[in-house]
Amino acid sequence: MTELANKGINVRVMQVLAHHKDISTTQQYIDYNEGKLRNAIELAYPMRPHIRRMKL
Repeated sequence: MTELANKGINVRVMQVLAHHKDISTTQQYIDYNEGKLRNAIELAYPMRPHIRRMKL
């Protein structure tokens, strides 16, 4: 699952592919890379520096 997440696949799509009833089950199998999370936050909130500084 981590490899799919790193390629930008939506976690909901991964849930369907894995036949998980609950999305939290799918999330347990994903090892999120902190650097990639920060980049995603910066892309989503470019004008909000306080969000970019928050601890992950």
